Amino acid sequence: MIRIILLLILSANLCGCVVEEVRSGLPRYFFEQSGDIAARYRAKADEARNRPHDPEAHWYLGNYYLNLKMEHSIEKAVSEFAILTKMTPDSPKGYYGLGLCAEARGNLKLAIFQYQTAIDKDPGYADAYRNLSRVYKNQGDRVRAQKYMTKYEGIREAQDFLRTSPHPLTPPVDRPKKE
Repeated sequence: MIRIILLLILSANLCGCVVEEVRSGLPRYFFEQSGDIAARYRAKADEARNRPHDPEAHWYLGNYYLNLKMEHSIEKAVSEFAILTKMTPDSPKGYYGLGLCAEARGNLKLAIFQYQTAIDKDPGYADAYRNLSRVYKNQGDRVRAQKYMTKYEGIREAQDFLRTSPHPLTPPVDRPKKE
């Protein structure tokens, strides 16, 4: 079997997941994080456990479970992301998280479906484009990989421009004159 290496970047400061083949033929997951990132997610997850009705809490818990070193934690992450999709069906985050879980399990067809659903919910969700590009590249489909990477880079470039632009992009608001 060919060794598959997947880099999962969950959000701005997350580290990746390396998938290696084990003797049983099933993938085994080793998540590597710096201590600061692990501590930050642990703290967010501890906070989130006290807020079961907050969608962001399920986002942080899902990310926390996905980045644990235990294999059964992926099921917990799936559960948290599924709750998130039920609580906020129009948000791409839950579907993106489910795509990460599917990719971590090696179910690339389901990962593609979930990432595509995240894009359908929010066409500006750049990380879903990046992950779709990676999945297609790992499947050997260079044309689709390039297509989604180009979209990802365009969205990121626009986001960076908007974040660093010294000039406001919106016209000034006409305010009534004081007399």
